[in-house]
Amino acid sequence: QSMTNTDTLDYEQTCDQICRLASAGAEIIRLAFPTIESCRLIGKFKQRFGDLPLIADIHFDYKIAIQAIKEGIDCVRVNPGNLGSIQRLKQVAECARDYGATMRVGVNSGSVSKSMRIKYNGPTAEALAASAQEYALFLENMGFNNFKISLKSSSIFDTINSFKILAKNVDCPFHIGLTSAGPRHQGSIRNSITLGSLLMDGIGDTVRVSLTADPVWEIKVARSILLALELRPGLTVVSCPTCGRCQDQNLLIEMAEWLEEKVVAMSKNISFAIMGCEVNGPGEAKEADLGMALTKKGGVFFTKGKVVDKAIPLNRLKEYMLEKIEEL
Repeated sequence: QSMTNTDTLDYEQTCDQICRLASAGAEIIRLAFPTIESCRLIGKFKQRFGDLPLIADIHFDYKIAIQAIKEGIDCVRVNPGNLGSIQRLKQVAECARDYGATMRVGVNSGSVSKSMRIKYNGPTAEALAASAQEYALFLENMGFNNFKISLKSSSIFDTINSFKILAKNVDCPFHIGLTSAGPRHQGSIRNSITLGSLLMDGIGDTVRVSLTADPVWEIKVARSILLALELRPGLTVVSCPTCGRCQDQNLLIEMAEWLEEKVVAMSKNISFAIMGCEVNGPGEAKEADLGMALTKKGGVFFTKGKVVDKAIPLNRLKEYMLEKIEEL
């Protein structure tokens, strides 16, 4: 999942960004709807994007959430602690039930209920989990079960621990992520630690990588996390960190980055090794499904450590690699 950062009222610009996100692999798109007026575009968005699930991001005003549901949004994201009262949460849930919409019920460090902040001495992991459990129980008691829970903190430890506490006490889908994670480089690392830890423990049903960057990068990082954990099929690029034996360090870096960017979606897990020299290449990457080791004149191609072709010219390397991936 990712979220648009355009002005939702700018229909064409927002649609362009949704298209970019979907092309990058986004399967759920969240949009900010700050006013009743902005909700009028929901039908138009749904008509254009068909089966792509759209989530309305709502803050403070429960009436906007209700309007978004009536306009046909698939899901509304609300933080009950920001709605003003539990009765307002009830009204949104009743509307969602009547219209067949889903709710994402969020608790973050800024919206922990006052009673829980006092009880747990601040927006701790325990406070986050207890607040969410309270809301989940309230919705279930009113007969509404079509919701998922999201716990968000800018602290890696509070986010992970809050979900682990909650997972022991409730049985509903979780949307996982780290809020305000930071810029692209540092944020990618922080997100990877958080999401990776939770997913390895079997916690998480939908995911969002949060970055201060073009949201397309959020999808790229999220897909990489899922691929690394073998939760999604795809191409894993195995490449060496270069050394003095490398025939052409710049070419090696270029080839590895090109292949990672070129092959985005695949229905099968394939590992492709790109190594810097023919001496160690096939040996160090013998577990790779496919592999290429650079030589002075081009490349040596190997599969599972066995050399298959010793004379691939430089101008054929990229084309050859794609052909072999396609064959497999």
